[in-house]
Amino acid sequence: MSDKKLILWDIDGTLISISYLGGEIFDRAFLSAFGVKPPARVNMSGKTDPQIVAEYLEMLNYPKSEFGDMTAEALRCLRLELAAAKSEVFEIGALKENAEGILRHFYDSDGVIQSVLTGNIVENAKLKLGIFAVDKYIDFDCGAFGSDHIDRRQLVNVAFDRVRAKHNILPDPKNTWIIGDSPNDFVCASSSGLHCILVATGRFGFGELSELGADLVCENLSDKEIQNLIGA
Repeated sequence: MSDKKLILWDIDGTLISISYLGGEIFDRAFLSAFGVKPPARVNMSGKTDPQIVAEYLEMLNYPKSEFGDMTAEALRCLRLELAAAKSEVFEIGALKENAEGILRHFYDSDGVIQSVLTGNIVENAKLKLGIFAVDKYIDFDCGAFGSDHIDRRQLVNVAFDRVRAKHNILPDPKNTWIIGDSPNDFVCASSSGLHCILVATGRFGFGELSELGADLVCENLSDKEIQNLIGA
């Protein structure tokens, strides 16, 4: 196995915030795809886009036999609606504190491969980070996305396979870190024996996250212990 460190970032709530637009874009996508808006908002933290779509389809009482085609259409519209809202995202959204600084730090390290493990479909992941000009720090060829699997826990193997394909190395779980802001990030990491760092920059507070068992819990990305712990 490789000695290189692999860092897999969550995006929403960890690196960026787009405020209410996260739910709003799903509303617009459902209106575009099916002519109806979900009557309520699901909790999106740490979930994949297909998982969120499925929960909305259940809420709207669509037959499960139609979920496959309907999910594909909803995700297509989700991509289009986010692209159309690019200027809104830039105006309303923001990078989290020190997000660019820490991304640049690990990008400059020869011993690190830095990518994402996110519930976003791949096009939206690239667009969101591109809007805030931090996409240049991410090796997207090694990432895993909601468009790859509905179950976030399955995305670790996707990322590992892509690292092997691009860099011809076998990632070591002991040298792999998931950095996120939700309990689902921790579940994803722990189910595959990976390290996990959680930051209280999303919907979950420091106290809640501290009870989960992550290697490190921080108030935000300015905590120098993140760099110290990863050692790169």
